[in-house]
Amino acid sequence: MAFSHMLVPTDFGEASEEAIEVAIGLAAKLEAKITLLHSFDLSYPLIYANGFYVPMAEVVRQAQSVLRGNLTRVQERHANTQALFTRGEPWRHILHCAENGVADVIIMGTHGRPNMSRFLLGSTAEKVVRLSSVPVLTVSPRPLDRPASAVSSKSNPVEARATAR
Repeated sequence: MAFSHMLVPTDFGEASEEAIEVAIGLAAKLEAKITLLHSFDLSYPLIYANGFYVPMAEVVRQAQSVLRGNLTRVQERHANTQALFTRGEPWRHILHCAENGVADVIIMGTHGRPNMSRFLLGSTAEKVVRLSSVPVLTVSPRPLDRPASAVSSKSNPVEARATAR
């Protein structure tokens, strides 16, 4: 099965960065398009006990800025890349994109807690793997004791597994 369009959800964390790296490598080999997706759910303003308030407009502006930065960085290595920004439950937006033909494969980071995966029903990656109508490749972050420079060109820099639906 050849993939032509890869959806890469990102929360800007370490596991998402590894997923982006895997997507860039696969997209280059398959001449596929990449769509970065950042979706978050903050349906209430951030108000702290000391009265400090974070305006939602600023939170949105900062997240959009980081996504634009990621898009620029990825486009330097793979020009056929776009980005989507949504608000709401991330797993719902990821599945919506897959169901509406935005992508034919999802490549996403996971925090790699295999012994607890069935108990982490709140996990975005776990929900997407269970409910996706397209194949999902989950990517774990690189172990701390294995720096990128120690990875040879013949080995896989991440521990990844594909789950097809």
